[in-house]
Amino acid sequence: MSGSGNDAARIRRAAAEAGNRPVILSSEGAYSYLNIEDLFNLKRFAEEIFDSMAIVAYVREPFGYISSSFHNRIKSRRLSRFKPKFPHYRFLEKFDCVFGPQNVQLWEFDRNKFPNGSVVDDFCSKLSIQPVASAEINVGICRPAVSAIYRLNRIAGVSEEGRLAYSQARAAIIDEFPHQDWPKFRLSPKISQALIDANGEEMDWIERRLGRSLRVKPERLKTDIRSEEDLLEIRPHPRMLLQRIGKSLPLRAKGMLKRALAT
Repeated sequence: MSGSGNDAARIRRAAAEAGNRPVILSSEGAYSYLNIEDLFNLKRFAEEIFDSMAIVAYVREPFGYISSSFHNRIKSRRLSRFKPKFPHYRFLEKFDCVFGPQNVQLWEFDRNKFPNGSVVDDFCSKLSIQPVASAEINVGICRPAVSAIYRLNRIAGVSEEGRLAYSQARAAIIDEFPHQDWPKFRLSPKISQALIDANGEEMDWIERRLGRSLRVKPERLKTDIRSEEDLLEIRPHPRMLLQRIGKSLPLRAKGMLKRALAT
């Protein structure tokens, strides 16, 4: 099995403690960073200690995924280029190849259909296991806040002091801005459609695998981001945003945020 020996030891302990109960191994990015060799190693390891195994993945339709992914990369990874990404559904094919499609379950990701809007509750319900306490850590922020962080990302310094000021300003935007008062961030469906059209073969594969279409296009909204120029434009006015969150910031972080909003 790839990874550290400590990981394998923890899994063996969990299996021993679970007895006849299921053991769940979860990793959001596993579909992309595990290669075929990793998966064969994982399968061999699992077969040593488990009686049976199943792979489960939630699949989100592309319009929502592209917008959410772009939002999250701006919010958490200093993204400073207007470059939305297509969800590479075909990364899931290697799980079919290694474990067999009969052992790989692909479930629809739709918060509107989840119990309490929670993917964790939905997962527990589908497996008939006791719901577990969970907290939403990947919370969406509103359009002007995403725009402010995008501007901040474009000028973020590389020095230790600059990184600290950036982190403080970014945290203030996320934690202190009244996101509920402003429109949610969303990319225009037109942007997503261009990526979907450019990846038609991959869309065909995942739709065949799921047995249904994922290309239902949402209606356009006036608040949609249609271009980088849209993203750079902050409504309400940047001065208002600065007044809302700037008072509590250290001087260097406040200066960085002020410079970002002025560019």
